[in-house]
This record gives sequence, structure tokens and C-alpha cells, in this order.
Amino acid sequence: MDNVMTYSIKRVGIKSVAKAAFVCMIIVMFPVLTAILLLSESPGPGFVVEETSGLWLERLFLTLAVLLLDGLIAALGAAILALIYNLSVRFHGGVNLDIELQEAQPPEKKKN
Repeated sequence: MDNVMTYSIKRVGIKSVAKAAFVCMIIVMFPVLTAILLLSESPGPGFVVEETSGLWLERLFLTLAVLLLDGLIAALGAAILALIYNLSVRFHGGVNLDIELQEAQPPEKKKN
């Protein structure tokens, strides 16, 4: 049995693409910026400087601002690309997806 169906994407939701790009960028950049924030705390061996809590909070807010700015830039870029795709789809016909249908498997019972 050959259960292959071909679908074509004719339009993508610009808002949904922008939201997905924003969330993905936040997820990707959070560990990176957290590591940068933590690594910037220690100036190096043998060099001890006590930092006031105000400066630490300033660095934390700056890191969060960079995180949100990266997310907004990714969302804007993805929205622009989705808009270009939606406008150009009439020329290239869209993205074709070949989807293969499979028989549903009954869920396995857990052994206790």
C-alpha cells in the first residue's frame, strides 16, 4: 500500500511564525547569556574585587534586555520572511510536503 499524500503550503501565519521565532531565540539564548553573566562575575584568579549589589542587578537587567532584544529581532526577521513567502508563493507554487500515512499502533501497556 502506497499511502503517500502530497500537500502544498500556500500561506503561513505571520504572527505564528514571529511567535515561534521569538520563543526559539529565547530558548537558545537563555543558557548562553546566563553563562556570560555568570562568567563575567569572576575577573580571574588572584584578582578579588567586591561588587556591590547594584552593579550585579544592572548586569542582570542588561542581560535580560539583550535576551528580549535578540528575541524581538528574530521575531521581526521571521515575520518579514513569512510575509515575503506569502507574497511570492503565487510565483513558485509553495513548499511541497510528502506525507506518508501509517497504520495507528495500539499503545503499549506499561509493566509494573
